[in-house]
Amino acid sequence: MLAKLTSKLWYKDPGFLRLKHASKTVMAVLLAIIVAYLLRIPALGVFVAGFAAGFLMQAVAGERRRYQQKTFVVICLVAIVLFFIGNIMQHNTYWQSGYLIILSFFAVYVRRYGPHFMLATLNLWVMGFIATILPGGWPDALYNSYGVVIASIIAFIVFFYIFPQRKIIAVFDNLRRNFNIVHKILLLSVKQLQVPESSIEHDKKVLGLMTEYREVYALNQNLLATLSVISQDLNAMLAKLVMRQFITGKAMWMIRQNIKDFKQVEEAFPQVIYQYIDDAIFCLAHISQFLSHKKYNANKLQHDISRAEEKLKLLQAALFNDKIIHKEHVVILLNITFSMQRMLSMLTLFHEDFS
Repeated sequence: MLAKLTSKLWYKDPGFLRLKHASKTVMAVLLAIIVAYLLRIPALGVFVAGFAAGFLMQAVAGERRRYQQKTFVVICLVAIVLFFIGNIMQHNTYWQSGYLIILSFFAVYVRRYGPHFMLATLNLWVMGFIATILPGGWPDALYNSYGVVIASIIAFIVFFYIFPQRKIIAVFDNLRRNFNIVHKILLLSVKQLQVPESSIEHDKKVLGLMTEYREVYALNQNLLATLSVISQDLNAMLAKLVMRQFITGKAMWMIRQNIKDFKQVEEAFPQVIYQYIDDAIFCLAHISQFLSHKKYNANKLQHDISRAEEKLKLLQAALFNDKIIHKEHVVILLNITFSMQRMLSMLTLFHEDFS
């Protein structure tokens, strides 16, 4: 139920994904403080619970859910032990210095097992350091460690069950969001062909959608950069999809610009060419609309692909039309055909990957 609601909100507003990631840490901190307070832990223990929850929320490593859970449990256990040891050494300067040296060595050494452990080890080091400067001793160390235990449980529940993070699924959600944007921009391009002049309001809509497209593409780039190596084939496939997402955006922008050039000299072209362009763009809009859904009719989509290919072949044949005598007009028509062919090839490849 919560996953469906999240998906719908993301579909309506791509900024919701950023809000979700920003909110989960705040939620974990507040819940840890409230639970620690209700359990009547001393004020310092309540502070430790909130502080530790914030740091542990950033200490998840890996991509597969089971692997994330295992590493998170290990990191939480290490955090509890480190905090307890650092806290009881607070009154002994020599032990405290030795503890920090050993902790620093292991924090750097563990990174050799993968960059995805970097943030986790840094957070553990900070927690260990904070433990050495807080008021310590056996009673306080026990209460403070109890706060870390509460923080670990709260962080685990929030991260894996309230705000589950599935980066691979997010990449595909972003792709579908961008297909929906492509669909809207292409329909606006069809409308642009049908009106005598392009209005400022029309241009603002297109620029707003293009900005949204770039933002969603940037989200996918960030997700891809933070993905650990799951398998070479899967990582290569995701990188290929994100690259196609970029090429699709460039093709869409080219179509938009070429339509503007076409509108300036449309009187020089036969009416049939105008109709070919209109039909081809409409087919591309239909294809992108199909791809924006998780489930779609593959036969209908294939039919639209065939129709688009047919219209583009007619446009290619029109390049040799005797009625188009100016070289500049031939170049405009060639640019429109090329940009739509590029768009169609990208959408067809996406369809093959999703099938």
